[in-house]
Amino acid sequence: MNSDGDVLSTVSSQKPTAGDDIQLTLNERIQRVAQKALLSGMQHARSYHDQNGNALRANAGAVVVMDAHTGGVVAMVSTPTYNPLWYERGLTKAQSAYLNNGKIGAINNRATQLAYTPGSTFKPITGLAAVKEGYASLGGSYDCVGTYTHPGDTSGAQFVNWTTADTGYMSIATALEKSCDTVFDAFGSQFYFTYANNPLGANADPLQADLHQWGFEAPTGIDLPSETTGLVPDPAWASTAKDGYGKPLFPYGWVPGGDILTMIGSGYVQVTPLQLARAYGAIANGGHLCTPHVVDRVIAPDGSEAKKIGGDCAQTVPYNADELSYIRGALRSVVQGGTATCAFQGFPFSQVAVAGKTGTAERANKQDTSWFASMVGPNPDKPDYVIVTMVEQGGFGGQTAAPITRQVIDGLYPKIGDASSPSCITPDR
Repeated sequence: MNSDGDVLSTVSSQKPTAGDDIQLTLNERIQRVAQKALLSGMQHARSYHDQNGNALRANAGAVVVMDAHTGGVVAMVSTPTYNPLWYERGLTKAQSAYLNNGKIGAINNRATQLAYTPGSTFKPITGLAAVKEGYASLGGSYDCVGTYTHPGDTSGAQFVNWTTADTGYMSIATALEKSCDTVFDAFGSQFYFTYANNPLGANADPLQADLHQWGFEAPTGIDLPSETTGLVPDPAWASTAKDGYGKPLFPYGWVPGGDILTMIGSGYVQVTPLQLARAYGAIANGGHLCTPHVVDRVIAPDGSEAKKIGGDCAQTVPYNADELSYIRGALRSVVQGGTATCAFQGFPFSQVAVAGKTGTAERANKQDTSWFASMVGPNPDKPDYVIVTMVEQGGFGGQTAAPITRQVIDGLYPKIGDASSPSCITPDR
C-alpha cells in the first residue's frame, strides 16, 4: 500500500472465520419482569412511613432469580443503574458525575458487589446450625419472650423481640413463621457458652464455622467481576475491629451479643443478595451449594455445543433431607399465616408452592433494609427457583420486599397470577 492508500499488491490473505457465541442463563422476559417489579415496588414503598413518621426513601435495591438446581441466574436486577451505551458514546459531565456519586452507587451491582445485614432471612440457616450443634431440635419447644437477657449478664443489656409481649413456647417452625427473635437469641447464648468454655481452642466459635459451610464470607464464584465476600463476625475479627474513629468495637473482646445478634441476622454480619440466594438454593434442592453463573454454554459456529458452563453443585451443606424439608415446610407457613401473608393474599398455592422468609434489618443512620428470600415451584419438595429481594431503606420485609417478590413470581408463572401488589405493613425483624 502506498502513501495515498492505494493497494499495490497482495502478499497473502486469510478469510475471516466466525467465533463462538455465548448463550446466557438470563431470561429476558423475567429480567424485565423483575426490573419492573423492583422499580414499582420501591415507588410504592415511598408512600409508607417509618417508625419516626418519615417517608421511606426506598432508594436502592436488588432482585436475584436463580435456578435452584443448577445455579443459573435467570434474572439479576440492581438499581440505581446506568445505560452502558454511555461509555460507547463517551461520558458527558453529568453522566460522569452521576456514576462517581458514591451516595447513589449506580456503578455497583448490589446483588454481588455490596453486602448488607440480612435480618431475619438468616434465621432458617442459624436455626439449622443450632440443631446441628445440639442446642435445639426439630421437635423441641422454645419460649418466645418479649425481651431476652443473656444468662449471668449483669450489664443490663436486653434483646427485644419485635413485640414486647410474651407469646409462649413454640417450635422452630413457628418461630420462623412468627419471626420470633428471642427464641434465636437464646440459641445464640448457647453458641457463646461453647466458645467461652473454649473446647475448640482460641478464638473458636462453632456458629461462625457453621455459617462458613453455607458459603458466607466467601465469594460465590459467579462469572462476574468484583464480587464482595461479606462478613461473618467472630472473636478473631472482633479482636481487631475498630469503629470510624479508630476505637475498638469490642474493647472487652468477643461478647455474648456477638453470637446473639448474628443468630437473628443483625449486628455486624453482612451478606450479598446472591450469597443468600445460593444458601436458600441449598435448602430448596436438598443441600447442594451450586455455583451461580450467567453463562450457560458456548456455541460453535456450526451450532454444536463447544462448552457447557455451570451445574457445579458438588459442594454440600451438612444437613439431612428431613432437616431441610422441615425448614421448607416452615417457610411455606410464613406466606400462609406468617409475616408474608399479606403479600400473598389470593395466591393459588395449590398450583405453585411458595416458601420464604421476611427480614427487616436495622442499619446505622439509615431506615431499615427490607428483605424477602424465597423458593418457588409447583412441587413444594423440589422448588424450581430461588428469589431474593432486597430494598435499601424499604421498611419491613413483609411490607416492601415480599410484594415485589410476589410480582416476580406472577411473572415466572403468568398463567396463575395477576402481578398484583397488595399494600402490606407487617412488623417483623
